[in-house]
Amino acid sequence: MTTFEKENNVVLPSKYKEWLQLSDGGEFFLPAGIQLYGIEHKPVINVNDNSRPNDDYIVIGALASGDPIICAKIAKKNSYI
Repeated sequence: MTTFEKENNVVLPSKYKEWLQLSDGGEFFLPAGIQLYGIEHKPVINVNDNSRPNDDYIVIGALASGDPIICAKIAKKNSYI
């Protein structure tokens, strides 16, 4: 996890990092479904994804509608997705 953050100059939210250590991404089917990206297995987080609003954010997943799920590139202490 730390290697990914250092290589990409990001700090992921602590709860998301905990979840990635158990799953490395996955799909959820809550009424419409979402997909969260991992850091080792495809699809992986692409810190340069063009569907982010600006360089302060990264795309960490997608809604079934195709809309991105984003988080701040530098997570604040105790922040959540």
